[in-house]
Amino acid sequence: MIVPAILLAATLFSIGNDGKSWVGFHLEDTLEDIDADTKKISGAIDVDPANLAAASVNLTVDTASLDSGMKMRDDDMRDTYLETNKYPTATFKSTAVTGPASITSGQSADLKVAGDLTLHGVTRRVIVPVHVTLESPKRAHLTSKFTIRMTDYNVTVPQKLVLSVANEVDVKFDLFANVK
Repeated sequence: MIVPAILLAATLFSIGNDGKSWVGFHLEDTLEDIDADTKKISGAIDVDPANLAAASVNLTVDTASLDSGMKMRDDDMRDTYLETNKYPTATFKSTAVTGPASITSGQSADLKVAGDLTLHGVTRRVIVPVHVTLESPKRAHLTSKFTIRMTDYNVTVPQKLVLSVANEVDVKFDLFANVK
């Protein structure tokens, strides 16, 4: 059943700890590729599917819960580099959305979401490519991959003896948003 977008005006979608949504990163060092993620995410998307340009997004990620599957590396990442005792979260607040004018239930769209990403106490404007599928009038699925530089956020790039970590980090997410 297709629901006209006009019937979905001013919908507030919630992103929460549903066990499916995650945010993570991928980086490379001289010895291996490192992937870490967390499912401790919260946020909201306020959108009228008939007017995507007016959408707003707020997202908070618990960086203290990022997990790469290796406790010693995770402790070092949290304590030494991300300093999660001082900066326990990363946030994103949108400022503009570009792409198709509208979306209806059952459709997908590729958007560019500009906004302020705050990590390690530093806020920078980024443009995030987002693939969104409006699965139903009450559920949306969003995915993305984009690159940031650790030094842009005053995160020290790990360098230890024979280990050298790349400054560029791929940030990825797979989010499910449901009507509140």
